[in-house]
Amino acid sequence: MPTETISFVYNGSNEIVATIENAIPSTTYSMWNNFPSGSSVSDTATGSTLVLICSDIDGDIGAPYDVVVQIGSPHSANDYIGATVFAKGSTSEYVGTGTWEYDGAETIELTFASESGVDYFLQATDTVSGDSVVPFTGTGELMTVPLVLASTPGGDYFYAYLLVDGDFTTLENRLFTAGAASTGVRGNPNFYAGRVLIALDDGPLEPYPTWTRYDMLEECRCPGFDCETGRQSELDVTDTGTARVYFNDRNGTLNDGDLVGLQIMLQLYNPVTDEWHPRWRGHIDDINYEVHPSVAGLATVQMECVGIFDYLGGVTMLPTFGHTVPDGMEAVVFYENQNVDDRIIRLLDNARIASSMRVVFTGNVSLNETSYDYDDVILQAIRDAADAEFPGIANVYEDRFGRVVFHGRFARFDPEGTEASGANWDFNRWYAATRIDVTTGVAQIREFSYNRPRARIINSYVAWPIADENGDEFPRSRIKDLIRTDSASITRYAYRGGHDAPGLLIKENINNSNTGAEECGLFGDFYIANYAEIHENIQRVTLKSLHPDDPRAAATWDAMCRMDISDGMNLTVSEAGFTDTPYFIDGLSVQCRALNPDFDHVEVTPNLTPAAYYATDVFS
Repeated sequence: MPTETISFVYNGSNEIVATIENAIPSTTYSMWNNFPSGSSVSDTATGSTLVLICSDIDGDIGAPYDVVVQIGSPHSANDYIGATVFAKGSTSEYVGTGTWEYDGAETIELTFASESGVDYFLQATDTVSGDSVVPFTGTGELMTVPLVLASTPGGDYFYAYLLVDGDFTTLENRLFTAGAASTGVRGNPNFYAGRVLIALDDGPLEPYPTWTRYDMLEECRCPGFDCETGRQSELDVTDTGTARVYFNDRNGTLNDGDLVGLQIMLQLYNPVTDEWHPRWRGHIDDINYEVHPSVAGLATVQMECVGIFDYLGGVTMLPTFGHTVPDGMEAVVFYENQNVDDRIIRLLDNARIASSMRVVFTGNVSLNETSYDYDDVILQAIRDAADAEFPGIANVYEDRFGRVVFHGRFARFDPEGTEASGANWDFNRWYAATRIDVTTGVAQIREFSYNRPRARIINSYVAWPIADENGDEFPRSRIKDLIRTDSASITRYAYRGGHDAPGLLIKENINNSNTGAEECGLFGDFYIANYAEIHENIQRVTLKSLHPDDPRAAATWDAMCRMDISDGMNLTVSEAGFTDTPYFIDGLSVQCRALNPDFDHVEVTPNLTPAAYYATDVFS
């Protein structure tokens, strides 16, 4: 249980200060808030007192929003040690600290001094009953509020009571273990242990299923898994993630057709920190059996798994999707003019993707009204929307938690600034090197190769919108005005194109007066400014397991377990002339094999895009 105590001070305008007493020296703490234009900050304690300051809070909504202090990076899963709630314009905290009692069965009671007239929720989440909620209104006096679950809970689960008017207003939470009467501890539930987890009793879209460990079964051992996600480079389409899980089955455990279609999560174990980390999540698509007649009962089994894009690529448009079809249109699914994030959220709502299983950035453009036929699929419509934000630069991908993620242009041009602006993103910049350059905080590179491909050169580019400023079909006579070329590059390499973007859904930039055509012209300016010359491309960089006592192990295991698409990675390879050279991660391949009781053999290979391709930002 955390021993730290935290006090919060909000000036009612643009700054929140958290003072942490009894801080643990050398421990990193973070504070973040969910105001409409919130911020986050991290710092490492050097003594027993640490002060964190979140500033630049400029949202103007008077509703309550929460402020959270935790150990580790902002928005990570574990070690929440304190929270409060403020409303914009008021320096007063909402009252939230109380006492909790769990009877070890199905009832929990919260006792606290409530505020008169404030509407609260007492909410419980567990691995059997799911969510249970009791709404109540504060009396201004000491209140005891009971909550009875629908059934006896299982595993670990946490309780929280929330203000009524938002998802981001957690005053306090408690973690309990089923069947053990207690007052609980502060924090969120840790991830399940195990390399391979399968959700046996929950639906394919359940965001918080009950996981069952499958890599330590009797007579059905799992030697490991491979998984891939993302794209090879920023010029490719991000496709469905895939995974293969291997078993030696001696008793027919996996000879079960009911396993196909279930959710599966693959994890890596960090032996330095004694923590499990989700690495890939999706669905079991097929199970292949190879029977060995010479060994009675033995079968080599391979589970074929696919990410959530496989599902979205199979959801065809239905008449109930989109918006009301205008008069005169028939047999189409219609989406109105709307901002890019609203379009993507609408599409994911239509596909029944829970809000907790998606991360959608705001983007910078609005989209023209769009009609789809009944044989079109949701995934393509989402890609259409992302391309309108910026073809090739904006990205829709599956993250390591199995969520659908949309990032706009500035996640690539200014990732640190985008994260600090309050985006739901835990951006990490990883550092990796070879030989003597592997120092504290730097992962060890075990394989490295690079090239200078002519195929990545773009010296001729054109993009145009599907409609003009009046909503009419974009005139073909205007397309020539949007062609961009680089004569010096053409002289040296001849024409290099093939990445054009015709008929984009973009209507206009929502942050300035740029029309869709003007934005398309800037897309061309960007590619010509950044892609007309050759850059050093990483063919392969691989990290591998190290013994946990190795001084290089901490940074290497942390990177292998937690790096994700859209993170940054800076490389130092002195023998190749690389010194802190920045790249972005566009894809990941992971191989995990059981090695010994202490740690696995793991190899992680990121697909990297040179940050040099984003040196010229034509939008700033």
